[in-house]
Amino acid sequence: MPGAAPQQLLNHRYRLDVRIGRGGMGDVWRARDEARDGALVAIKLMPEGLDEVDRRRFEREVRVLQEITHPSVVPLLDIGWEGGSLFYVMEYVGPISLEDVFLAHPEGLPGTRWHWLIERAAEVLDALSHLHQQRLVHRDVKPSNILLRPGSAGITSGSDWDPLDEARALLADLGLVARTDADSALTQSALGTPQYMAPEQIESPSAVDERSDLWSVGILLYRGIAGRLPYHRLSDALSRRAAEPLQQIPAAIGMAIASLMEFEPHQRPPDASHAAAMLRNCIADSPGETPEIEISRRSIPSFTGRLEARQQMMDAADKVGRGQGRWIHLEGERGHGKTWLVSRSDFRSRALVEHQLQHYSGTFDGREPHGGFRWLLEQVLGHIERKGGTERAVDALGRWGGHLAGAFPRLSGHGWIEGCPPLEESPPPEIIQERVLESVVRVLTTDAEVEPRTLVLEDLHYCDDFDIELLRRLTLASLDLPLLVITTARPIATRNLKTLGRLRSEIELEDRFQSIDVLPFDVKDSSDLLRSMLNPSLPLSANLSDALQTQSDGVPLILVQLLGSLWSRNALVIEDGEWTSREDVLEDLPIPDAARSHFLQLLDELSGPQRRVLDVASVITGPIDFDLLVDACGIDEFDLDGHARVLVRSGVLQEDPGGFRWGHGWEQEIVRAELTQPMLRRLNLRIGNLLEQRFTEEDAPVQAIAEHFSLGGDEEKARDWLLRAADRAETAWAHDRALELCERALHLSLESSVQRVLLNRIGELRLQTGDPDGGRAAFTEAMGLWTAIEGRLLDDPEDVVAEELQPYINLIHRIGETQMHAGEYQPALANFRKAQSLAEAAGLADRIALALCRQGAVHAFEDDLVAARSAYEAARSLCEEESELDHPHTVALIGLSSVARRQGQLEQALQLCQDALPLAQRIANPLQLAGIYGQRGTLLQNLGRIEPSIEAYEKSRSLREECGDRRGLAITLMNLGRILVSSGSADRGEEQLQRALELFRETGDLQGRVLTLGNLGSLRYHRGDHISAREILDQYLELASHHGLKRPEADARVSLAMLELERHCPERAIQYLELGAEGFLAAGDRQGHLNAQVQQARAAGRSGDPTAALELARSTEQAARTSKGVPLLIESLRIQAEAHRELQQLDEALERVEQSLEICSDQRLPYAEGSCWRTLGKIQRDRGFEWADRAGIAFEKALELFEELGARHALAVTRREFATFLLEVEESQLATDQLKIALTTFTELKCPEEKQMTETILDGIV
Repeated sequence: MPGAAPQQLLNHRYRLDVRIGRGGMGDVWRARDEARDGALVAIKLMPEGLDEVDRRRFEREVRVLQEITHPSVVPLLDIGWEGGSLFYVMEYVGPISLEDVFLAHPEGLPGTRWHWLIERAAEVLDALSHLHQQRLVHRDVKPSNILLRPGSAGITSGSDWDPLDEARALLADLGLVARTDADSALTQSALGTPQYMAPEQIESPSAVDERSDLWSVGILLYRGIAGRLPYHRLSDALSRRAAEPLQQIPAAIGMAIASLMEFEPHQRPPDASHAAAMLRNCIADSPGETPEIEISRRSIPSFTGRLEARQQMMDAADKVGRGQGRWIHLEGERGHGKTWLVSRSDFRSRALVEHQLQHYSGTFDGREPHGGFRWLLEQVLGHIERKGGTERAVDALGRWGGHLAGAFPRLSGHGWIEGCPPLEESPPPEIIQERVLESVVRVLTTDAEVEPRTLVLEDLHYCDDFDIELLRRLTLASLDLPLLVITTARPIATRNLKTLGRLRSEIELEDRFQSIDVLPFDVKDSSDLLRSMLNPSLPLSANLSDALQTQSDGVPLILVQLLGSLWSRNALVIEDGEWTSREDVLEDLPIPDAARSHFLQLLDELSGPQRRVLDVASVITGPIDFDLLVDACGIDEFDLDGHARVLVRSGVLQEDPGGFRWGHGWEQEIVRAELTQPMLRRLNLRIGNLLEQRFTEEDAPVQAIAEHFSLGGDEEKARDWLLRAADRAETAWAHDRALELCERALHLSLESSVQRVLLNRIGELRLQTGDPDGGRAAFTEAMGLWTAIEGRLLDDPEDVVAEELQPYINLIHRIGETQMHAGEYQPALANFRKAQSLAEAAGLADRIALALCRQGAVHAFEDDLVAARSAYEAARSLCEEESELDHPHTVALIGLSSVARRQGQLEQALQLCQDALPLAQRIANPLQLAGIYGQRGTLLQNLGRIEPSIEAYEKSRSLREECGDRRGLAITLMNLGRILVSSGSADRGEEQLQRALELFRETGDLQGRVLTLGNLGSLRYHRGDHISAREILDQYLELASHHGLKRPEADARVSLAMLELERHCPERAIQYLELGAEGFLAAGDRQGHLNAQVQQARAAGRSGDPTAALELARSTEQAARTSKGVPLLIESLRIQAEAHRELQQLDEALERVEQSLEICSDQRLPYAEGSCWRTLGKIQRDRGFEWADRAGIAFEKALELFEELGARHALAVTRREFATFLLEVEESQLATDQLKIALTTFTELKCPEEKQMTETILDGIV
């Protein structure tokens, strides 16, 4: 209540005096009741600013107090409203609580007062017994909530024993009371005071029942006697470590307190009245009568079993606590207890206490796209907001957070998405998807370095491919963070979601994945589970255990159902200290489905209004909103609340924030199945109309509304809402769900115009969901509908309407594209020509140009480059005549550039790219522009123009970073890293390659990841680290071969051949090169084949056949000059020079190496240039003494280049060659120095062949 102050008058009756208590759930004031001559009362005021959950919690406290009348519970006197806020009035008991008594005796109460303490505890248990009979649990029993009502004299302090002796204990503060059958968000929170909370209350708030209150009474008794709490740390209680025994107390008292503090609930006293009698018997002169234990069945079992699985999860949590992220996947059939293991075991609390892992969880339900991730986002963002405010939560979303409104519409309304920077441009869907993925992972990992966390995603079998991709990004991002990802699924998820299987394999390679099978229980675990549900907690007879185990196959859910069936038939009895049942009953034990029979009996016992509420609730999909239920039932909200509370008490419905939900889905199905068809249609229509009226289109539950109208028979509205649901699903990349909704809408559509549009959309969605045949079938069916009206549209050319024909032309384009990608080139070509003809009839110049470009693409696929060039040129000519055809004009120029590159006309290809740049800039499509810059960088690199090439790649990188294109960015970084390495910037190049590798891994681009490994292997090779290079290249070859990547496989073989040549193993190199050359030819990679060929020339020279080397190198030179491939041209000339030198043709050798050095002078290729200088030094050394000065200069130049480059192996080889020259000019000391340095390098690099050759030369020096 805002602005409460002393002397304020509430309801013209209660005058506030002084605040006597303050808490999150409201302030408590002492006040005077002026209607009763100023009698003292206590008033609790609802605080302002409560959220919906806390508001309902306060209202629950009022309702509970209205129900409770007991001498040991602070009585409710009145309720009222002030300024829109609720308050309630209680008896003013006095200022002293049991906490004051404990504080006054820090060493514990003296032995003479133990009887007094136990009697007060028994009075508290009397009050709890009354609450428990109403199926209520207090959940916050602690000394400060136990007030002491004085007798004849007032109590002034916690040590004022004369009046204390006459005091009576009253239980107060029922704000956290919850029904034992309510599984709401209120009971899902670990509410209470931790030091007094039972282990199960911390571990799984939903497992709380009456026995949790008994633990709290045991704790306060222990503290009162010992003067301290039994557990200083939560971890001690959660790890089931026994408390230090109480000293010097009567055995009976010690045993009674110990029984209240049993770790397992079913081992504590069976109920509060039994516990109270047990305590009173401890202090009585003669034992009193112990109340008979009420035989009962609990609705929720205690957590039992799964010890090995729990330990595996804790081991993972231990590693995560040390910063090593993990993914655990729990797999088991329905009813095996996957959720139970995650949320009801001690794992959650122990992970929090022992490793500080905060727990967040979300569940997929098959209704809301990406619902599991939406739950996680809400929880994590809510936590960030509570710690740092809304602005901090907005920052966590990042620059692309606004895109989440489309993927997670229910995340809107909190102010987080709304606070993100506005999105000014509309990028392609694939870029939006990348941005959403980045933003979600950013949120879920925000502050994880300092706040370790567990992220639980349940029921992956309801996921789609987008969810799995998001899971993949999240798990990869978590590998270096203290973050544990736990998922659950049925085995069908692994079978149906191939992407999930691939993800598991990928994370297994990182050694961070663990799968845990959640299997049925054995007999012992089954018995423990069932025993925890029965009161008293007695063993199960062997025949009962065996019968239940056999019939249920050990499935926990079925075990619970079977027990419920036996209980409802009064078939369970206690004999000889065991639970058992008659043999004839066990022989007739129902199958699991028949275990629902007791539910049908319950339905028959409901009143007419209660059954009416249940009938309406059975039709509502998803959570049952209270206000919707009121409107749909057409009854007063207070009457509905009364009926619903009966249904909650019976266990049929369970409370949820804002309403209710069904306890079991099959119960909802039973109630709905009993409705007549007319009533079912009527109720669905009513609910559909109510939902339509209540929501705006942005926040409407579109799929639920569509379902209600569909089941209600309103086909037009059903189709409209199905398509809205499909729009929302497609926006969220839930393509499977969008496809299903569109197909349902198609069945409700009779107009051919609507069918054409829907079939086209269905075709697109089938393509996106990996069903190309189905997509083509839908396109073909749509085309049949168009063909039926094609003649009418084209009868009079003057009346052709472009707007009518354009969708038809677009459809023909899509059919042609699917045929082209399927390798059906001639049918594709026919369709593109038809699209061109229709576009010409409609006068659609842009469609004509695009049809021509697609024809060019088909010809290019068929390797008919002449026809491809002709089609692209036709499109280019048309676009040059029109001023507003920038997009098709750009496509035509890029196509022509690709043809020119394939024909080896690199300069022309570069010029065409240059021509396309201004057009792409006018279109303002950053992705297309980045692609052109990337293609331009590759062409410049092939032409040997290194600086402009790096500049082009940098522009492409900048554009892709700006628009969030992570896949394209990875490709650009890979290319940039490769050229930086070859141009001498090895460190910077390696940095780019490593970043590219991380991005390829995050985005799931296997081919890019493989190619980057190849580039890193090449980097290690050039640096001389041949061992590391071989490890990487072996992995490169293995991955490429395993996944059928032909070009990378060929490249890996050529790279390994180069390593074999450095090891002086030409025979093995030749084998690698033959396979590599064949692979490049099969992949259609001309440049790759030429690179293999030039290495074959090297291998021929190394194997002692300089003539063959010369021939191969000359052939490569000719091809390189034609294509203007500068790096290949330099290497082919150098190898010719080496071959001529071996053939003693030193003039020809000198000519070739000088040509190569001349080309190098215009380039930035230090490794190639160093190799050429070394070859020149060898040639000049061989020419004789008069060339000695020039040979020395050449060797020194090579040494300088290799040293700057960090190419240690090449540098050591050059030192050895230089040493042989120095020996010839009689500089033996200088030669020895060079050889020793080279020997040290070869030793460090572990190059035994090179080391032996160097030692041989050293040994020969006199």
